[in-house]
Amino acid sequence: MRAIIVQFVFITCIPLILMYPHIGILMYYWFSWLNPHRLVWGIFNIDWGKVIAITTLIFLIFSQEKKKIPNNVINILVIVFFLWTCVTTFFSHFPEPAFKEWVNWLKIFMMMIVTTILINTKERLHGLIWIVCISMGYWGVKSGLFTLATAGNFHVLGPSGSAIHGTNEISRAFMMTIPLLYYLTVHSYYKYVRVIMFLVMILTILALVGTTSRTAFLVFAIMIAFWWIRTSKKLKIALFGIVSGIIVIAVLPTERLEGLTSKYKTSSEYETDVSFQGRVVVWNYVVEKLAANSPIVGGGFKAILNEAKKEPHSNYFQVLGEHGYVGLVIYLFLGLAALIQSNMVYNQAKRIQSLVWVKDLALMLQISFIGYFLGGITKNHAFFEFYYMQLAMLVILEKIVREKNE
Repeated sequence: MRAIIVQFVFITCIPLILMYPHIGILMYYWFSWLNPHRLVWGIFNIDWGKVIAITTLIFLIFSQEKKKIPNNVINILVIVFFLWTCVTTFFSHFPEPAFKEWVNWLKIFMMMIVTTILINTKERLHGLIWIVCISMGYWGVKSGLFTLATAGNFHVLGPSGSAIHGTNEISRAFMMTIPLLYYLTVHSYYKYVRVIMFLVMILTILALVGTTSRTAFLVFAIMIAFWWIRTSKKLKIALFGIVSGIIVIAVLPTERLEGLTSKYKTSSEYETDVSFQGRVVVWNYVVEKLAANSPIVGGGFKAILNEAKKEPHSNYFQVLGEHGYVGLVIYLFLGLAALIQSNMVYNQAKRIQSLVWVKDLALMLQISFIGYFLGGITKNHAFFEFYYMQLAMLVILEKIVREKNE
């Protein structure tokens, strides 16, 4: 029955996408993060994300919507980065897996650019934020309650077969969703909605705890510290940080807490940490073999996994090994542009009373970016779609502020 409902919703929305292509964006991210097709039995075994993406692109061509890509440095850098990955894929060491990964990256890239075209008003942007928060909020509530019910004795995982299935993937998605949940907690019109979103945020923090990811805990603590520095509501954020810490201590069993902290006591322990040493080995391989032998174009998508037989365990070494020093420089400039532009939007919006929501959202996006960049030091998600979706949100915010000032 549930499978029939999901398929009925999809079929019903197709005509709506024809009339209002931006609905295709909302549907795409709904399927990407909620994964409703993975929650039911008997549904068509197809890649729903790709179907929705292609449908949206086709309908956009024939729609009356303006099709101008916003002139923004982030869009420019993303396009340059994508074009460079086309070059590196052409010269890839392992053409078949590289091409398969490039197709997935093509989908992420195209939907980011189309998002900046179609989500061009405050109302549409808020619709996108709500879709993301409802989708990830579902997993946050479900996993938070699971963590409470099991007293933290089991790892939280995302929906099987999805882009957020693994512990690292779901923890990063939770970490980047929490700032958006806070934004809705502050800016929702109705009080009861604000209360609900606050509860969803707390349960999502519990879900993050349930992943027992050491990197996620450390990065989330830094995100709160940065948030405290930037905000004028220092007491509230301090309390938020204290409550988050209490949740971790109260929920996780003693052995889990010891496991999270024992490996951070001294630098000598780092040297004997098998996990860390494994990362050093693969990082050395990337620098001394892949990047040394092919410094310009790297080895192409999946080259590190296929040659070193290990994941790169770092966004930055992943990009270096797969797309060379040129790709790494573009990727780093893209991240720097995201931080600079979110700060510019924040400063411009705080001078205009009607753009308080823009100021707060820009800060939340900046906090989310910091979490992504720091987490990327030891985890490889250089092409994590949540990041590029939030880059699109920032491009939209910058356009709104620019038009307001004109």
